[in-house]
Amino acid sequence: MAYDNENILTSEAGASGVVFRAPLGTAAPGPAGSILPVAWLDHGLVSEDGITETPSEDTKDVKSLGGKIVKVLKTSYGLVFKFQLQESKNAVVLRSLFGEGNVTVSGSTITVNKGKTTLPYSAWVIDTIDGDNNVRNYIPKGQPRLVGDIKYVHTETIAYEVEITSFEEAGLNAVMTMTDADGTVTKTITLPTATAGTFTIYVDGETTAGIAYNATAAAVKTALEALITVGSGNATVTGSTGGPYTAVFANGAGLVTASGSGLTPAGTVTVA
Repeated sequence: MAYDNENILTSEAGASGVVFRAPLGTAAPGPAGSILPVAWLDHGLVSEDGITETPSEDTKDVKSLGGKIVKVLKTSYGLVFKFQLQESKNAVVLRSLFGEGNVTVSGSTITVNKGKTTLPYSAWVIDTIDGDNNVRNYIPKGQPRLVGDIKYVHTETIAYEVEITSFEEAGLNAVMTMTDADGTVTKTITLPTATAGTFTIYVDGETTAGIAYNATAAAVKTALEALITVGSGNATVTGSTGGPYTAVFANGAGLVTASGSGLTPAGTVTVA
């Protein structure tokens, strides 16, 4: 079996930051390595322990008569990210962990009111790098909480140990992990004969909106670049109206499939 050492990654902090938060409902970020808009607030340094990702799920065993397990159902799912923020005087950090209304800044003085305030849901991004490789975890809906002790002692720095619990949101997964791909990927998308309707294209966990059966190459490009897993400027599409289309993914692509169930008549859209 062939292997490639370049596919083995570690994690370090990038120049732009590691942990970012934005209001719930903020437009999803671009691919790993892309610049985040100003709505995403940087939370400064993260300790050398890095980021720990832990699945959180509940399952239910379905049994047949006699007690034999025949299926395991996943009744809930989420992921918990744990890390330590080191900048204890960073107002962005404090507002994320104690609530926007509980932190005031007046000149060089920061006042934090600590109480039982329930922290709101927010969107989060966790970025790490390994040389030229980028990894981005996008959490559309996450809620932070402080865990562990905050130590005030001369032998250690003041830091905050944080957990972010992710939640599945309508139409979105609990977490999306994006990595740089190894070069460009080219796919040919061929439609069956159709007189009406739409088709969709699936790229690494995300599905386009319906694309007209007689769409131009430009329309297919627009639909693809609207996906989080592709991103603006990262797809080139050529071909005749109605296809076949040749799609080139600048940042690579893993699983690419398509569905023609919305076409009239319904048929198979091939991706090769």
